[in-house]
Amino acid sequence: MRIRFAIVAVCLAAHCSPSSKHVIKELTVKTGLVEKKLTLPELKKRFGAETVKVEDYYLKRPMRYNALNLKKMLTAFAAEAPGYDEFIFRCADGYLAHVSRADFEAGKLDSFHLAFGESGDSFKSEIPQGKALISPEPFYAVATDKAGFSTLSWPYELIAIELVNFKAMFPKLYFAGLENDKIAKAGFDLFRKECLKCHSLNLQGGDIGPELNIPRNITEYRDESYLKAFIRNASSYRAKSKMPAFAGLTDQDISSVIVYLKRMAGHKQAGSKGAQPR
Repeated sequence: MRIRFAIVAVCLAAHCSPSSKHVIKELTVKTGLVEKKLTLPELKKRFGAETVKVEDYYLKRPMRYNALNLKKMLTAFAAEAPGYDEFIFRCADGYLAHVSRADFEAGKLDSFHLAFGESGDSFKSEIPQGKALISPEPFYAVATDKAGFSTLSWPYELIAIELVNFKAMFPKLYFAGLENDKIAKAGFDLFRKECLKCHSLNLQGGDIGPELNIPRNITEYRDESYLKAFIRNASSYRAKSKMPAFAGLTDQDISSVIVYLKRMAGHKQAGSKGAQPR
């Protein structure tokens, strides 16, 4: 059994919605084989709730949220999880954000808070996602410093935070010799940072976007010129695509990702995903 550390947030009310008056939120903290369930009132008592004002990245306007200090929470849970090198933030729709231990210890999450509501313990505003509007319930990671988005992309519908050893959790993203393949390694590093949030390879990674390696690798049915253009700006092909534009990536960056994907076509592995909180 793969050892993992998880913090699982579950909205217990089956009819949970922005207008629900009795939304019950519970955080299950897993450290190795130890499991603790903390209700939102318990979390408030332990970490202290506060009101934070942010320039909301998705809503494009100032917002006030009731929230918990994320740095304080992660510091406390990290003390119970030696050996981790990555924080994994899982969302109900399959989105998977992640931050390295090194970035956390360098203070890059210091401006973040775990929002749990606007007025009271629930959300009223909905976030545009592709052609839909989504409630942030049950939790929404926001930052008072908008530049923090480059480190943690404000995951909403947040149901889990895991403290993991990345390679042990996602072994099927690697192949023998990757470290010695300079271009493929550069592509892997970018895939890990930018693409794994939504996509999986060998069924390990995010669920919001399509699987890219099995049964057929995407480079086996899409040519390189198409992939480069689509990765650059998916909305130029599909109106209101959930996939963001990657204007900040160079042509060389995108080419390296495609090289990594091509290499992975020779390393298809069916089977279970990386450790799942649900």
